[in-house]
Amino acid sequence: MSNKRQQSPEPYWLNKSQMAASLGISVQAFDKWGVKPVAKIGRSVYFDCRSVLDLKLAELETKQQSSQPGDDDMGFNPMLEHKREQEEYLLTKERRIGQQQRCPRERYGYLSGRRQPPGALRRPGMANRSRQWGSSLCGGTAQDPYG
Repeated sequence: MSNKRQQSPEPYWLNKSQMAASLGISVQAFDKWGVKPVAKIGRSVYFDCRSVLDLKLAELETKQQSSQPGDDDMGFNPMLEHKREQEEYLLTKERRIGQQQRCPRERYGYLSGRRQPPGALRRPGMANRSRQWGSSLCGGTAQDPYG
């Protein structure tokens, strides 16, 4: 705080309440910013826009420097979004494969139960048993509905 030997402030100096009003914040918030006054005349303290701007630019610069990764810092990864999308794709793929393995009938579109899945998924010997049971119940020879 430089003490000027003046009795009247410069026209571009603002007191604390004027500066807070010009910034659109409360006086208490302006106090928390910690801006050093340009001049003090009597009990009045004055600020100029340059000192406020310099303080805020310095804060912004230190904030940006602290958020940038160093050589040993793993804080920021520009490929993070790509990695997330890749993991999401792989997870969806694994879920789809697992679902297909759990539900082979849905995999081939045989939800009604009328058609049989390909031969590899049939139970061996079931067609013969069905024919035998059908012939014994009907009193004759039953035809294989799947043959």
